[in-house]
Amino acid sequence: MAISAQTCGASCLVRAACGQILLCLVLSAAAANGYSFPQQYTMQNWAQRLEREIDGVMKIFGDVKQLRQIYDEKKNLFEVRDNIPEKIVEKVAGDIESLLAKKVHALK
Repeated sequence: MAISAQTCGASCLVRAACGQILLCLVLSAAAANGYSFPQQYTMQNWAQRLEREIDGVMKIFGDVKQLRQIYDEKKNLFEVRDNIPEKIVEKVAGDIESLLAKKVHALK
């Protein structure tokens, strides 16, 4: 008798679970009718935007690759040096003063 009670309990649980799943499916199908699949022109617009983005990324990647190739080819022409910002500012300031002095002299 206890076995039949457990069997009935399990079968009742299975029926209840099936009922809930069926109810969820019916409700979700009704709710899905409120949403429509995107129109063809919308999907085409999305595809075109995605294509433009991919082209942009590939162009950037290609440019970087090209710059790296140029650097590798002409590496011996480049020199990496430590620079001291104060000296750079002093040099530029001196160049500007010299240029302005030449202009002032030309105007006189």
